[in-house]
Amino acid sequence: MRHHWFIGDIHGCYESLRRLEDKLGRASERAGADPYFVSVGDLVDRGPDSAAVVRHFREGSAAGTHTAILGNHEEMMLRCIHSAVPEVFGDAGLSRWVATGELYRSGSPRQTWLSDAEFQMLGRLMWLSQGGNPTLASFGIDPHSPARWLLPEDDLDWLNQLPVVFECDSAVATHALVTAELLEYLIIADQAEGSMSVDLRDAVSRALWLRSLPNAPPDERVHVSGHTPLSRVRRYESRRLVRVDTGCYLGWRLSAWSPELDRVISVKGPS
Repeated sequence: MRHHWFIGDIHGCYESLRRLEDKLGRASERAGADPYFVSVGDLVDRGPDSAAVVRHFREGSAAGTHTAILGNHEEMMLRCIHSAVPEVFGDAGLSRWVATGELYRSGSPRQTWLSDAEFQMLGRLMWLSQGGNPTLASFGIDPHSPARWLLPEDDLDWLNQLPVVFECDSAVATHALVTAELLEYLIIADQAEGSMSVDLRDAVSRALWLRSLPNAPPDERVHVSGHTPLSRVRRYESRRLVRVDTGCYLGWRLSAWSPELDRVISVKGPS
């Protein structure tokens, strides 16, 4: 038997993550189950050790104990690294969930104000100012030298394949909040092949950034999300929604919720 533990935004808080996983493992063990750790996105940025968090989830993914979905901070990170050193993505190129170039710019009012180089620089500055700086430093990389933004190949490849949606029998997760209609569209898109389109770009952007409460998912499963720090894990019964980001990097809590146990477990964030 397996317990899924949906973990809120970790943001580089590795020590808090390990303490939380110890508690989650003991809770599942007492119930005769194996824990399975699911990050709802934002493994990186802001906290002290994003590199260790990424490595931990990558190794856990290979071992079959962990998985993660794309958060807005991973998306910003991948786009900015691609804009600086696209060759490091090899023949496979950048993830299909990350819009670049004209597709990324289209729909933004800034596209008429800024040149291509200025728009690209704006994206880098936004990421660095929202936590990218300590992330690069945790990998031993100078944030001020974009030509040297060379993440370890294994870590970059793993981040580049993160999906936008995670599904299990009892729950479905996206990083931010999406309507039932958009969630259904993203699930279908995840199972299909093809490159990014304007419609898909807009749907992915909403799944990474929206904070408005949606309607219930299209089936009986619970919709789990992070993205917005709350003082405690919140459950909205009528919407079948659970929000699990409890502001770990702010020094609040790192929390997880299991649909099989319908239980929340938390640890204190870094002081």
